[in-house]
Amino acid sequence: MIYTKKDLESFFIALDSELQSKHTIILIGGAAAALHYKSKIGTIDIGTYNSIEDLKEAYRRTLAKHPELKIPFNAALPAQGPVHMEKRLEEYHEISLKKLTIKIPEAHDWIMLKTARCEEKDIADMKDLAKQYKIDPAILLKLFKEEMLPHNPGNDQNLKANYLYMINVIFGLRLAEEHEKSLQHM
Repeated sequence: MIYTKKDLESFFIALDSELQSKHTIILIGGAAAALHYKSKIGTIDIGTYNSIEDLKEAYRRTLAKHPELKIPFNAALPAQGPVHMEKRLEEYHEISLKKLTIKIPEAHDWIMLKTARCEEKDIADMKDLAKQYKIDPAILLKLFKEEMLPHNPGNDQNLKANYLYMINVIFGLRLAEEHEKSLQHM
């Protein structure tokens, strides 16, 4: 099932009413795109950058009262994003919540999170976001060189290939080739 911004807002309002104390979640993936970046693609789940273990009981109570809001809700760990991304998080304020704070990665950081995995849905989400927001490829390159590649726990060649593929899809082959040259000695 695909969930929209309206579905997500209903879910978070219901979850907020079940919380006993204050909690912060960092949304990533399609949920962040649908909620904050107004993606028309929607999402199949709610993935977070941080653990939501403390929210599991409130989630169960939410589903018991609102079975129509049975949206898969999990920490998407391990998720790889720019190392200083948390300093640039944006708070979501379009709905009134008392105990739940929702934070979303800044658009360039969000694209870098999606680039690390780079699945078909990720590419569609990145293209959709790039149509709606001014994405600066120079910022993406800087984030990749300074905050992604030096801290990559996996294969650098795979991460570079994902990055260059994303640049090609969003900005075209010419810019991807320029970025590839810039990354040759890394």
